[in-house]
Amino acid sequence: MDVARQLSLFLKDFCAAQQLDEVLPIESLSFATRKGTKQPADFRIFVGKPAHRVLRPRLKLLADELLKVSASWPVPVAKCHFETSSPYVEVHLHRTAAFQSLFRSIFVEDTKKTQQACKQKALIFVPFLDESFSAVRTEKLAAYACTCYLEQDADVTLYMSRPALMTRQSDGVNLITCIAESEIDAAPDFLSEVERCKYYDRDTSTFSLRSYLDERGVDVSSSYDPNVDSVHVESSAFITMRLLAQVVRGCMSEPPTLLFVVPDSKSFVAQQAGLLFEILFLQQFPGGDVSLKVLYLTHGGCVEPIDCSFETYQSGRENYIREAFRRPSTEPSLPKRSRTAEDVFLEGEGGTKEDIESSVAVLVETELAFDFLSSRQNLRMKMGERLGCAENGHYSLQYTAARIAAVLDKYEIAVNEGAYPALCSLEEADFSLLNLQPEWMLWHRLSICWRLLLEPCPATLHCNPIKVEVNAHALCKALEGLSSEFSAYYSKVRILVQPEQHLLKTLCARLWLLKAVQKTLQRILRRFGLTALNKM
Repeated sequence: MDVARQLSLFLKDFCAAQQLDEVLPIESLSFATRKGTKQPADFRIFVGKPAHRVLRPRLKLLADELLKVSASWPVPVAKCHFETSSPYVEVHLHRTAAFQSLFRSIFVEDTKKTQQACKQKALIFVPFLDESFSAVRTEKLAAYACTCYLEQDADVTLYMSRPALMTRQSDGVNLITCIAESEIDAAPDFLSEVERCKYYDRDTSTFSLRSYLDERGVDVSSSYDPNVDSVHVESSAFITMRLLAQVVRGCMSEPPTLLFVVPDSKSFVAQQAGLLFEILFLQQFPGGDVSLKVLYLTHGGCVEPIDCSFETYQSGRENYIREAFRRPSTEPSLPKRSRTAEDVFLEGEGGTKEDIESSVAVLVETELAFDFLSSRQNLRMKMGERLGCAENGHYSLQYTAARIAAVLDKYEIAVNEGAYPALCSLEEADFSLLNLQPEWMLWHRLSICWRLLLEPCPATLHCNPIKVEVNAHALCKALEGLSSEFSAYYSKVRILVQPEQHLLKTLCARLWLLKAVQKTLQRILRRFGLTALNKM
């Protein structure tokens, strides 16, 4: 489904066949600002370098080959355009085929879950938590990683060193919390395992981690902290390893994928504990027929605000939302007399006070999730900049979800009343009628969202095989882009048109587009541990 990747692979093969040393660069024009009525290209290939002159006479060959090869792609190329005076070859996708392929992926292929014969087991280990904002960020990243593993049909266990401030237990996650240091098992068999370890020095009561890594041929400089060497049995790393061993013994019958989630400041201790556990765990299987994957998800932490606790921060968000419900409504269809948004919700939407409380809770959770996950994982968050920005939050995401639900509910009511026919099947819909540029922009936004949803996550870093990253920040940005694009589309295009015969096919195509946006919103919010509001 990744058209850019398919184009890149085609250009790699084409340039090799033309004996060109470098691959022609390709640029996406999905969201480029264009004036005029000319339909903008979706991609353009740069052929303006002096080294590209050899290709200038062969641009028609490039265009012909691209059209021919792409005919078998899920989203083929419809047109290639180039001029001798331009340094670019413009590429236009086949829009009808693009909508068909994307919707089939969303509504058909996404529902097919592959059952694994042997489920992967994952232990998300969060040993260093306090009352700081950095700890909350750790919680949110750990919860996000849990959801990613659950989507891969894994058995997931989450250990947290204190009760969560804001992370709710996801369905299907075995949650373990708060094993105190005094409760860590010091069984004789464990102590004997320590003493017979070949990397343990009784005289100094230390483990030589560097000897273990050297013996396994691990390049420390490309993986672990360069200071990893010896660890004493009274160190915090050893205590953390004993805690980890107890958690594994209590809930795992076979080797799991072990993922430490820690801030950068605790990365060194986490690596020491992980290596200690690896040494003692593998010692139980001298035959070498058992493997253990130990990974580390680290983040840049937070610049802690002065004189503000997380509880105060959370309360500020909640108070802002409650106050928003008490403000005069701006709904133009209502009488001019002063009515609050809460009145509209209770009367016009048929809601209850309990519904309002539930909505407030969901909106607060949404705002906090995006506050802590929308920054790149390796960056340090500046919480002070976010404290006074409650009005610039991510509430519009839930508003978009509620708006789509309202349109679809209104359509279903009209169908039951006989005003509209029932929605046609996906196969019967005519997506050539989605010919407006805002609709095509939604296709691009949806494609980005699903590419991110389906890519491997957590993903190992190319430069470091033991460190992983999650795409939470990219998915936040993609969802915000989709929500903004839909709002612009909704303000310009009427969805529920008059039920006249010549408009019904367009109506059905647009309803399928709405359902695609709705399912994408719901799927991404679920990845963040959130639910989508049906009314707001």
